[in-house]
Formats: sequence, structure tokens, C-alpha cells
Amino acid sequence: MAEQKTISLNDNTYITKIEQDLLSILLCNKTVFSEYFDEIKADDFYEPIHKQIFSAMSKIKEDGKTVDLTILSEYFSQHVDAQFNEWKNTLLVLDANYSGNDVIADYIDVIKCASIKRQIDQLCNKITTNEWPFTEFDQNLTKFYSEFNEIIWNNNRKYNDLISPNEAINQLEKMRNRNSDKICNVVPIGIKTVDDMLHEGGMNKGGVYVLAAPPGTGKTAFALNVIQHESELLLSEDYTNRKTPIILLFSLEMTVIELAQRMISLIANKPFKDLDSSNNEFDKQRFNTAKKIFSSYPLKIFPGQDINVMEVRKNINIISKSNDLKLVIIDHLHIMSGTSPKQNEYEKISEITNMIRQIAKDYNIPILLLCQLDKSATKTGTTEQITMANLRGSGTIAQDANSIFILQEKNKQSDENKTESRFITFKIEKQRAGKKGSVQLHFYGPTYKFTQIQEKTN
Repeated sequence: MAEQKTISLNDNTYITKIEQDLLSILLCNKTVFSEYFDEIKADDFYEPIHKQIFSAMSKIKEDGKTVDLTILSEYFSQHVDAQFNEWKNTLLVLDANYSGNDVIADYIDVIKCASIKRQIDQLCNKITTNEWPFTEFDQNLTKFYSEFNEIIWNNNRKYNDLISPNEAINQLEKMRNRNSDKICNVVPIGIKTVDDMLHEGGMNKGGVYVLAAPPGTGKTAFALNVIQHESELLLSEDYTNRKTPIILLFSLEMTVIELAQRMISLIANKPFKDLDSSNNEFDKQRFNTAKKIFSSYPLKIFPGQDINVMEVRKNINIISKSNDLKLVIIDHLHIMSGTSPKQNEYEKISEITNMIRQIAKDYNIPILLLCQLDKSATKTGTTEQITMANLRGSGTIAQDANSIFILQEKNKQSDENKTESRFITFKIEKQRAGKKGSVQLHFYGPTYKFTQIQEKTN
């Protein structure tokens, strides 16, 4: 730069002025235009009107015409709404702004650096909000590392608020690998507004987390969403020279085939029956990709209706010897067998929840335990709030659980009137190390997908 000063890439007013200077030079100096135009692209600009002007300049250049203010004004008159006057004012500013200062490499450098910084900020935001799958992390990180080196660190200029590529990668790797003790001890649900309510952002090792809901509200689907999110996290981590991570699902109600079909629908974000019957090539590819992703998940399913808590412990013991057991899900509590046929319902539930709590502690794993509600909470059309008191065997469940989650529709619908897209309240009824709270979620039944729709409410 002709004027020596510290450059701030966070100063949008300054970046806007630099963009104006660059566009003025490109428009008014044909020699500079021919030499430097291809070194920058429209997406590098911060201001939308500057993106639009540069895109128009590119189109005029592609058409073999000379790019100047007159031609550019004619182009905008023909292609932009006449009532949109911002481009007129901006072109006047660009015309008056040209001073003959042609240190254009500096301008391009600042604009591209600011663009890369915005992209890095967006990348960090996507990671922290779980916006895109962690399976794409390495590809995106490599791209940004390359651009950092090429654009910023291969020149002699310094920027006071732009972190180095290595520092950026270290920050992102920490978020991805979850190497801190706090994060390693937690299995997130995978829905940001839900995790924000949970102590340390997820289900802690050694804890029992009860998920209760009326039939058809999405208990199993919610558990599958947790499995999908945790599987993607685990697949993104490097387990070289370490035990293989694994998630255990004890499915006492659904078969392996039923669960696989639901997981494939969830991964593909399209109903299984539509994927399975489609002759569309795109759907076939989508179907095959989803099956391949599901087959890569570190998930082991134990099906069967006649499983008791001793068998659960036995299988966990066997698996944990050769694997890094991350999460156990039991679907669901009230189908499990007791250790004695002479036990009544209360005795059976009391024994099971007590032993499950001990298993979680002994093996230092979080256990997500699905369970049923009493009859009063399962009536169609009920508007009453479901509480811990509605859990079947609620006394012992509430005592042994670290946290109790409840899913509830505002007005429960009968099966024949049930809509595909519904709003479900996720409520924390108990949390030993945190507060109670609730959040609205969107549930799309055909793909078994839960997503957040608003911030939490207390």
C-alpha cells in the first residue's frame, strides 16, 4: 500500500473503500485491467453491489467488449430493474474515485485475504453449529489451508487480526477431535438447542439418560438421530493404535432390518420406500451412498424381545474388552425381562434401572434408556403436560436416572390423522448437574429426522 498502516480485515468500512479503489482502477486503466482482472473473482468482494458490478464486468469481457463506465452503465440499464438506483450511485463514486494510484496488487491481496477470513469464520461457524457432516472436514480444511498459504503467507505483508494457517487448523482440530477432557466425557445429542441445555453439552460418561414419550412421538427416531450424529463424529476421528469405537443398540422392539431401513432414510433424507422403488438414477445413487454410509457406522445392534439386564451387562463386558465403547442405547426399558418370573412390575423396573445405573458407572459409558409412559399420558388429544410422574415405575426411574427427557406433541394425534411433519417439545424434566428446560423441535416422520426450530425456553 502507498500508505503504510496496520490493516484490519475486520474493518468492513476499510474493506469497502479498498474494493471501490480496485474497481475504479480496473474500470479506468485498460492496461491494469488486462493484467490483473483474472486474479480476482466476484465472490471475493464483501459488498453485494461490488460483487454485482464485477460479475457484470466479467460478462462484458466474455462477450469480447471493452469494459468501461459507459458500457457498464448500458449493461446495468438493460439487465437491472430501473428502480434499483444503487448501481448508478456506485458507478458515479467509482468514476470520481479514480486517482491514478495503481498499486493494484496490494488491493487485490487485501480483498482476497478478507474474503478468505470470512470463509474461515463461516467454516468455524459450520463446525460449531454442526451444520455440515464431519465426514467432509478434511477435504474442506485442506482447501482452506492451501488458500491460506497461497494468498496470505507467500507475501511480505502482515495483518494484525488474521490468524496463521497452523493456528486456524489447531483451533478447528480441537473442535473436531474433541480432545479436551470436558468434551471427551460427553456424547452430544447432535441438536444444538438441545445440547445447549445439557450439562457440558451432552450425555456424560457414567450417566443414565431416560427418554420417554407417548407411542408414535418419535422415541426410537430420536435415538437414531443421536446414533447418526455420534457415528459421524467417530468416523472423523483418527483411531490409529487405539481401540475401535463402537455404539451398542439393544433393540427389543424392532428388527435389524427395520432399523436399517430407518437409518438409511435418515441418512439419505428421503423415505426408504421412495428410494427402494425409484428408477431415477439420482435416487439410486443416493440410496447406494446412504447404504454405504450406514454400513460404515460403528454400530452393533442386539435385537430380541427376551433380553434381561444381566444379558445386557454380559454383552457390554464382551464388547468393551476389544472396543472403545462410546454409547449404549436400550429400546426400551419396559420390554426387558426381569431376572425372576415372580417379580411384579415395580420390582422388575426397580431392579433393571438400579443395575443399568451400575453398568454405566462400572464401564464409564453414557446409557440412553428409552421408556414408556402410563396410560393417562398416552391418550389421543391430551393437552396435559407430561411429567416424571407419568413414567411407568416413575419412582425408581427418577431415582436412578441422571437426566430425564420427555418428547411431547402439543395435541397428540390418532394414527389415521397423524401428519408427516410435526412439532415436538423436547423437555428436560430432571438434570442432576444442570437446569430444567424445553425446546421446540421439528420432526419429519417419513425420514425420522429431528431438527431445531427455535432457541431454548426455560
